[in-house]
Amino acid sequence: LRDNLNALAPVAGGSTGNVLTPDSACAVGMKWVGGMTLIEHQKLSADSACIDFLSIASAYKHLHIEMGLRLTEVALGDDAFLRFNNNSSASYYSVQIQLRQPNSITTQELLSGTCAFITVVPGKTSTPGSPFNTVILDISDYADTTKPKGYNVDGGLVFGTATQQTRKESAHGLWNNASAISQITFFPFTACFAASSVATLYGMS
Repeated sequence: LRDNLNALAPVAGGSTGNVLTPDSACAVGMKWVGGMTLIEHQKLSADSACIDFLSIASAYKHLHIEMGLRLTEVALGDDAFLRFNNNSSASYYSVQIQLRQPNSITTQELLSGTCAFITVVPGKTSTPGSPFNTVILDISDYADTTKPKGYNVDGGLVFGTATQQTRKESAHGLWNNASAISQITFFPFTACFAASSVATLYGMS
């Protein structure tokens, strides 16, 4: 690093995923902060009724999950849901929004549910090429023990080649429970997640 006149002391290398950020308290005015740490990666070698992340440490600020899912059922697709800490009480609130051509928006809501919406997952007869969906899910302040936990989902899927079979979707949900999240379970409404479905969990610092 340099200022306008002088060479400054070098900044030590950061960890993978860190971001170089201005900080007036540092001698060189910059420091490494944040980033994501891989906690667990799961790629199904066989069909499975769920994807489970267990014993999640409370060492991070937020959680970030990326998934690619497909179902074993013959239908074009179906909803998938989540639960935290294996809790199936009526404490979940969620809404799901889908955008499709031409200028069509559909929504569904689940109040006081025993689980919460995350995404629609294509079935094994979906085309072209038996596709998997794409899902990004963020959970903020998951280890806090004083408030309910919220999450956001961004994703999309293709389950056919006809009009309205390519869709962009998002979801938001709340778990009305103050417990720190130590387990996350994803499961479909029917059938199973197909082999080669994938989910990767990161901790954000």
